[in-house]
Amino acid sequence: MDVGRPTSDLGRIKKGRISIRRTKHLWYLILVLAFMLVAAVNYRSNAAWLLVFVLVSATGLTALHARRNLAGVTARPLDVSPVFAGEPIRVGLVLGTEHAVEAHAVSVDLPSLGGSIELVTMVPALGSASASVELPARVRGPWSCAQVRLRTDFPFGLIEARRLQDIELSGIVYPAPAGEPLDALSVITEGSGAVGDKAGGDDFNGHRRYQPGESQRHVDWKAHARGRSLLVKDFIGSGGGLVWCDWQRTAGGVEERLSQLARWIIEAHRSGLSYGLTLPNGVIEPAAGEFHYHRCLRMLASYGFDGATR
Repeated sequence: MDVGRPTSDLGRIKKGRISIRRTKHLWYLILVLAFMLVAAVNYRSNAAWLLVFVLVSATGLTALHARRNLAGVTARPLDVSPVFAGEPIRVGLVLGTEHAVEAHAVSVDLPSLGGSIELVTMVPALGSASASVELPARVRGPWSCAQVRLRTDFPFGLIEARRLQDIELSGIVYPAPAGEPLDALSVITEGSGAVGDKAGGDDFNGHRRYQPGESQRHVDWKAHARGRSLLVKDFIGSGGGLVWCDWQRTAGGVEERLSQLARWIIEAHRSGLSYGLTLPNGVIEPAAGEFHYHRCLRMLASYGFDGATR
């Protein structure tokens, strides 16, 4: 995946409305001002009156500065790599500002998903800064997020300006691998060669249709230049076999079965084997390579979710 490409355009970002909130530091200041006001009245001190009015005026200006600091800031999400259940999801964000002034102390988080809060100390004028939010991935399956929250209490920490911004962000969590290793069970093995996308000392085995998102390293560009559709060269090596990761050969509940299949897929991929996947809702024919690996894991992660695509 290209993790450096923003998934939305700055010109199409829908900004939310900025709201102003008091922080706990403001309440402390209000308490101090109350004592100062009582002292100014009792002792008829002009200096105390002046200090009270200066601090009240500064507090009012703080709200204006906080709103102005956040007004031009927008967030753009980057592509998110899939993870296994139990691993953290790291969401990359690019904070940019449309104004000709810098934005300071802007924090960003995804309120609907929880996770960490990232503080960006400074966003350059008419520029951008990167941020990363970490989310928990407790269960497998597809996930999405529709809003990001931007906040700032610059300059004095007395007033917080915040805004919810609409975004399009989604990802998927693969099942956590568990269960018996690949060579410990009677997993079906056929043939004498592994079919994949590696060449070297392997023998050419023919063509197959190119799948969107697949590596283009072995695309037959000469055939494509002659007007044929995109085809990928397959090679047969002598180092592996054909493995079927079959739902019927697993035991336990749904999640235990998916975790077992995930472990077999990972081990078959690392061993350079050609492997297929059989689930109650579909079959992926045997193949090898990075694209096939993620396709199988994505099918496991999406199992049981309505409208999920492989």
